[in-house]
Amino acid sequence: MGQPSAAMRQILEAAIRAPSADNQHPLRFETTGDVIRIRAEGEYVSAPFLRRILTQISFGAVVENLSLRAASLGFHASTAWFPDAGDASLIATIIIGQSSGAQDDGLAAAIEARQTNRAVLFRGPMLSEPERRALAADVAATPSVAMHWLDGDLRGPALRLIRTAETERFRDRELHRELFSCIRFDVGWNRSCAEGLPPACLGVEPFLRPAFALLRHWPIMRALGFIGGAGILGLRSAYLPCRLAPHLIALSVGDVSPTNAVSIGRAFQRIWLRLTTLGCAVQPFAASPLYALEGNSAIRGTLRQRLRAGWSDILGPDATPLMVLRTGHCAPAAVQSGRHPLDHKLPRRA
Repeated sequence: MGQPSAAMRQILEAAIRAPSADNQHPLRFETTGDVIRIRAEGEYVSAPFLRRILTQISFGAVVENLSLRAASLGFHASTAWFPDAGDASLIATIIIGQSSGAQDDGLAAAIEARQTNRAVLFRGPMLSEPERRALAADVAATPSVAMHWLDGDLRGPALRLIRTAETERFRDRELHRELFSCIRFDVGWNRSCAEGLPPACLGVEPFLRPAFALLRHWPIMRALGFIGGAGILGLRSAYLPCRLAPHLIALSVGDVSPTNAVSIGRAFQRIWLRLTTLGCAVQPFAASPLYALEGNSAIRGTLRQRLRAGWSDILGPDATPLMVLRTGHCAPAAVQSGRHPLDHKLPRRA
């Protein structure tokens, strides 16, 4: 395996700019000529159910970025997902071939500008009908994924599910540990970091930062739970931001599988980039749909059934949501999560 060409490096640089679960891309790239292999690193193969699904969604976003940048440079990316049943670490094999010319639908230009915005208030104006049709076309480019606008009468029931799930992240000890383990309090409130979430990107108001930092200690969070602290945090972190946003969107598939999860990631990344070109801010909320999935033993059975029934009432029994996002207009976040240099994800030179 040699080092990638200049064009291949541009393609891979775009790939690592994709969103990831808690700013942790457990992957590496292997390149041989015009072939890219994406391999999972770390504990992906043995990861808990929820973490594995989130990571598969992020793999889909990685490949979407890769494909968009390749097309903008005059190449075509042909992807085979999970090509070796005997090698669970091999996520995708991608062949980069020459195309008849650069194909640019405007999305590739937004790759570097895309960011997560966790400010409480997103403002209007609402998206126009042509803009909504553009988003629908972006989702339609990804097989098996459906988009649902959770506006009007659907907003209230969806908000209750979102708040319920986000409250559980502060109420349950293991979910609380997972939530705070990815926050890099060691970098302070003014800097970014290449892995994990810098506190400054979380949208916590300055006067609340000392109290928020204390919440990472489970005994403190548990004590607050006795007086309704978890519910208040669920209200602040999810219900209010989603209630105040101009639009709330869900992405669903027919059933849960690795290929459907990566499809969600590809569609999710396309509409996120499209919204970026429209000047819109985006924040994803995955807890409420993922906590509803069967096989997720980390979630209490009664809660899982409640969330599953709620989403079935909203979207219908044949839709399985895997991602919810809010969007609107807001000033860009001052601090964003960083990324490791591309060479961190490539084989070391001999």
